[in-house]
Order: sequence, then C-alpha cells, then structure tokens
Amino acid sequence: MKNYLIILFLTFSYSLIAQVGIGTVNPEAGLDIVSSNGILVPRVALLSLTDITTVVNPTGTPLAESTLVYNDATGGLTPAGFYFWQNNQWNHISSNSQKKVHFGKILVNASGDVIVTGVGFSPKSVEFVAINRIEGYNNTYRANGNNTNDIRMAGGTTIGYAQNTGSSIDQQVISNGFNGSSINNIGTYSSSSHCIAAYFVNNNGEPIHDDGSPNSGSDTQNGLISASLQSFDDDGFTLNFDNFLAGSTTSNRTNQMVVIYKAYR
Repeated sequence: MKNYLIILFLTFSYSLIAQVGIGTVNPEAGLDIVSSNGILVPRVALLSLTDITTVVNPTGTPLAESTLVYNDATGGLTPAGFYFWQNNQWNHISSNSQKKVHFGKILVNASGDVIVTGVGFSPKSVEFVAINRIEGYNNTYRANGNNTNDIRMAGGTTIGYAQNTGSSIDQQVISNGFNGSSINNIGTYSSSSHCIAAYFVNNNGEPIHDDGSPNSGSDTQNGLISASLQSFDDDGFTLNFDNFLAGSTTSNRTNQMVVIYKAYR
C-alpha cells in the first residue's frame, strides 16, 4: 500500500507539472484556461523592432523565440498590438483592421538619402515604378524643342523591387531608354544592387551626359537616376540615390523624377 501511494503521488505531481488547468480540472494542453474574462499578456512600450532592453529574459540569456507581449506604441515602435520575438526582432501580429499594403510617391531631385515615412508599418517588401520625364505630381510635359536628341527627349521606364529576406535585402531593377528625336537604337539597364534605375539615352541608345546633352561634357552619372534600398524602417524605408542625372539649366535641360511605390507589410 505504501509503495502504491508513493507511485500515485509521483504520477499526480508529474501531471501537475506537465499540465496546468485554470477553471478546469481536465486541462487539454500545457496551459488550459477556461474563463469568460480573457487574459492579459504583459503590456510594454517597445522602442524599436530590435529592442532588447524593454523586455528581458529572467534567466539573463537572450530573449526566447516566441516571447509574446502587447506593445502600447508609446515607446517609439508603432503600431500598437501583439508582437512576438523571432529572428532577432519583434514581429507584429496584424489584425483585419490594419492595412497590409500602402501606396505612395516620391519626387526625386538630387542624389543622397531619401527617408520615406508615413507607411504605417515596417514593410517586408516594396515595388517601384517610374517613367522618365514625369517631373511633378500634377504635370504635363512637352520638350521645348523638336529633335533635340538630349535629356528633354529621353523617354523610358523603370521597374524594380526590394524585399527583406531576414538576413539581407534582395533587390532588382530593369529599365529601358529611348529618345524621341529618332530611334536608331535603344538602351537597357539592369542591376541586382538597385531597386530604381531610370536610364536616359540619346537616339543611338547611348547614355545622356551629365549636362543633359547627347554626348558632350562629362558622363559620371552614366545616364542614370538610380537608387538602392538601404533599410526597412519602423514606419517606412530608406533609399540611397547614388546616381542622379540632373542635367543643366542650359536650354531647360533640368531633370527630376516621380517614383510610385507599393509597400507590403
């Protein structure tokens, strides 16, 4: 009898450790809660997607995968909602009321960094499209000369994307260029290190030069307005325009470009 009681006690103790029931005597999982009042997970103010100071592992080791909290969006990271820890960052659990796609536009008029905000979430991927010589959000354009064979006549299209693979940023762009003066040849361009690349060419498919002319002066910009995506941020993303074919004020050969983008949560 004594041995039987010991075995029964050990079995019962193991059951208590293996399964916990709240509001039920027959738990059907490691933790089974039967209640009409709901539960509250820890409510915190996360600073960023990589915040490792607001929430800590009590053992002193790195945060465990699947750690779950509710972020109240008062610490810097938005939007508010449930977040879980995975792959060294906080991942938002989106609801049906939160948008999953954002459309936006950028007017580019110089080289350097462009920080895009107002997306409403940290994108996982972004698509880009642009057409040469679209120089404003509300604009009708016609070159102030015929058959000039310079930047004023340089048409083309660029299509690209960038996506977060978890360990790096994968991006690609393809574009074409032609010239309205005449089309003796066309130009094409592609790059796996850029997501935007408008290509401006003369009627022989050769790059327009830095001053907007068909072939005079320097050619340091390679006939391009090109950019790579540097980072996916909490509320958007950052682009770096490494080439910008600005043209010149001579004969109104100035240049800028509207880029349309589509960001996905």
